[in-house]
Amino acid sequence: MKATTHLPSILIATAVLALTTCAYADDPKKHGTDVLHIATQTRMANAGVLSTASGKVELHWNKQGKANHQELSLKLKGLDAAATYQLGVFLNGDSNLTQVVTFTADHEGKADIHLREKGPKHSHPHDGHVGLQLPPELQPLTIIDQVVISDTNRAAVLTADLTAPDKFEFLAKRDLSTTDIRAKLEIKANNHKGHIRLEAKGLEPGAEYSLAINGTVAGSDTADADGKLHVQAQLDSPADILALSSVELLDASSNVIVSATFP
Repeated sequence: MKATTHLPSILIATAVLALTTCAYADDPKKHGTDVLHIATQTRMANAGVLSTASGKVELHWNKQGKANHQELSLKLKGLDAAATYQLGVFLNGDSNLTQVVTFTADHEGKADIHLREKGPKHSHPHDGHVGLQLPPELQPLTIIDQVVISDTNRAAVLTADLTAPDKFEFLAKRDLSTTDIRAKLEIKANNHKGHIRLEAKGLEPGAEYSLAINGTVAGSDTADADGKLHVQAQLDSPADILALSSVELLDASSNVIVSATFP
């Protein structure tokens, strides 16, 4: 279904990174199962249709080994009591609004909505509470650019840009090892700081390697005499990590040595 108005998309610039390299005594050790943890919190903007309306959106994605939990939650207030509204989303820069669920505010104009990967298959909303299974088209949750609450006239009441959250946490650990290369990647970021660390063993001693973020080379470094490399990248703008799609270690001929894709 087409949206009555198109909300502007936010372009996230590629992170600018400062790289440092140092030799280390120990080989990269396996960290266990791969880990991905993403949590964001975003205040909703009032679109001017209903001045009392407000809300926030929380996104949680926890993945470790075979465990995978995703949840999108909305807490709304200041809506018209017992009025009907629609929750819709914009996905991956698409200009079409994807309708998710219709709900009714309670007698105080409040509503709590929880979409969980392992939630109920059929929604039975009551008293402003909605619990529903997260639709496959919304997975992974990181493809959601914007959330929109609309009234029965399809006018936007509240909007939230999930590409620019007020608070966020990002943690990823990946074993990138191949037959010949032992390597691990760790990424940590929040509102205040963010860094990417890659350690590798089994590289060509004295050879130059580059770290590429989202296909763009961020810097080049040289493996030590034992073929080891330890690279750390600090993010000038930590929130850029939410636009991360790939991390690659390249050789001097731009061949990919090890890599990871995100989310």
